[in-house]
Amino acid sequence: MANFDGPAHSRVVEEFRNADLRHIKTTPARIKRKVAEHVVAVKDAYPQESALVQREAAKKTPPRPQSASSSRTRLTSFRTEAMLGHEPAVCAPAAPGGLSALTSSSSMRPAK
Repeated sequence: MANFDGPAHSRVVEEFRNADLRHIKTTPARIKRKVAEHVVAVKDAYPQESALVQREAAKKTPPRPQSASSSRTRLTSFRTEAMLGHEPAVCAPAAPGGLSALTSSSSMRPAK
């Protein structure tokens, strides 16, 4: 304790606090970059699905649900939307004798 330098310790603490604040302030940009890199990787890995999404997004009506064969792609899309804070769209179960509906997940009710 005889060698403890209070002012030097205070400077180190202040430097750490400043560095921590800079890190916190830059976190959103780092996360956005990671998400963007992931989106590009998914688009590159699944070019047909990416083209389909682009075509459907250009339409004014909601896209039709796809078959269950591309569940991995949809899961990746769902995770990406969730990370971006978007409300993912999900396919609601078909009504008796009716069609499936594309809806936001917040309007879905859990099955009883």
